[in-house]
Amino acid sequence: MADHEASSGSRRGRTGTLIPLAEPPVAPDEEHLNIPSQRRRDLLVELGRALGTNEVPLSFWACLQVCDIERLEYIVRNAKDSPLFVSCFSYTCHSMIRAWVQRPEWDRREAASTTTSSPSRASDDQGTPSKRRRVRESAPKNLARERDHGSCVLTGLGPSEVAHIYPNCLIHPSVTSRSDPGFWRLLSAFWPPEKIEAWQSKIFRDPVDPSKPLDACFNLITLLSTLHKMWGKGLFALRPLDYNADMTELEVEFYWQPHQDHKPADLVPLTKIPLSSRDLDFVVADGIRYEHTPRDGASYKSGQKFVLRTEDPERLPLPSKELLDLQWNLNRIVAMAAAGEKDDEEEFSEDDDDGDLKRWIESSVPQPSFAPHPASAPPPGSPSAPSSPTDGSGSEHDISFSTTSTGPSPVKTREAAIESQYEESSPLVLQ
Repeated sequence: MADHEASSGSRRGRTGTLIPLAEPPVAPDEEHLNIPSQRRRDLLVELGRALGTNEVPLSFWACLQVCDIERLEYIVRNAKDSPLFVSCFSYTCHSMIRAWVQRPEWDRREAASTTTSSPSRASDDQGTPSKRRRVRESAPKNLARERDHGSCVLTGLGPSEVAHIYPNCLIHPSVTSRSDPGFWRLLSAFWPPEKIEAWQSKIFRDPVDPSKPLDACFNLITLLSTLHKMWGKGLFALRPLDYNADMTELEVEFYWQPHQDHKPADLVPLTKIPLSSRDLDFVVADGIRYEHTPRDGASYKSGQKFVLRTEDPERLPLPSKELLDLQWNLNRIVAMAAAGEKDDEEEFSEDDDDGDLKRWIESSVPQPSFAPHPASAPPPGSPSAPSSPTDGSGSEHDISFSTTSTGPSPVKTREAAIESQYEESSPLVLQ
């Protein structure tokens, strides 16, 4: 009898009445705070066993912390069938991440030494960065400024810059045909076909050439130049919520993204738990503390909500929720993979010349796709899988800066700075 009651999930009260037992509490889903679910943790342990090692490239580890859970299950199944293949694949993920932050991987110093011997490169380098930026000013950027009234959508301040959500380097005609296939194919390894299609449908909508990415107002957002740079480094990510009924408002949540205590080339344990974004009001990167303090003195905190607005959703559409969702996932990966940290060489931004990125893409190794598994969805690139396309700045007022390093060298003391990121340091303050 007692066994029957235990198995039925009930107990008897003093009068002999059966009382249902309370259901065990369900752990809240906090993956948006970079806190992995128990299912994800279990799968990562299983993946380590399948690969025969617990250490993997940092970029692969970062992707696994954010990717769709069903795709993680798919990766584990492939690792059990072909551990060597998945191990080799794990070393390709950095190319997707660095394409997103628009920074080439090959050594810029070496490239500079060969530039003078290349007439085509010499011609590409003509013109100042400011002239190249003016060439890129277009109707979409003007519409975005009009929609946002020339002010930062988060602070309400100006002057501001118009930032791309889906990166400019993946839209520019000179590099699109080489960059898109690898970028989207790698995304397909970590997210399901319906998610990939939702993202692609917002950027590949040119009626004349559906394989050509279309730059438009919905792919642009207006930010202060400092916030623009911080966003490009993966220091924060915007989590899109919902539009209102008439598509004139979109609510987003702001989350600081702590940079992890490792370097881009490190191998890290699969079971390593990333730093959480919960309740953060600043982050530390490159030995510098970054925070935003509005005029009222209240710091921006992870989870803070903002409302993006437009007065004309047809002519001046809001930033795409789908593209912001892509950004939400990849900016978190950028932070975890330390891909936004400053290199010894000059930083590569979306306002720089795309020639360097083109040379890097042309010299990179083609990306593999997963082998089919009988119990899983078809891999990216297979006939039944969804096909990928063939593929003004100004100085702000009322802003004070302090970029004092926490050590004699930001590069040499990066790990120490990250480990003490919640200690006192000189802040970069936006007011």
